[in-house]
Amino acid sequence: MSDIVIESGLSRPTVYKYLGSTQEAFVRLVQSRLELALAAADEAAEAADDVDEKVLAVLQVKLELAITLWADAPFRAFELLATATAETPELVDAYQYGLSDLLTAALKPVAPGGAREIAEVLLIFTRGLEDDLTAPDTARAQLAAGVRLITSGALSGATAQPNT
Repeated sequence: MSDIVIESGLSRPTVYKYLGSTQEAFVRLVQSRLELALAAADEAAEAADDVDEKVLAVLQVKLELAITLWADAPFRAFELLATATAETPELVDAYQYGLSDLLTAALKPVAPGGAREIAEVLLIFTRGLEDDLTAPDTARAQLAAGVRLITSGALSGATAQPNT
């Protein structure tokens, strides 16, 4: 809360009047960040020309949010973006569902029967990259490579056969 007081130039009582508790301020901050990221992902998908570009654009926005949070507070980044540990799980869930909807919409024209599943796999893959963002450029490169592999395999109809 001290940072908010300093940045805003308002008195502590005024900040508490408008934001309430520290927890309420935190929830508003998380909500704002997630809403902005989802809007940016939507814009990025709209601006992309093909399915692969749309998918990558949405997931790049997700990864960049994680990188920013990691840079700001490395120990809190995972906590902020993982539903299981989030202080605001309903906000994180809404964000994840929004991303899933964007990815599904991008994939549906080329994979109508499996678009939602492919979207979920892509989100899980990206979430895995967010676990260690000490080398952001590596994570960005891995995201691009992984998205290419996952979408090309899924869209070509390739399925893994279990060993019998």
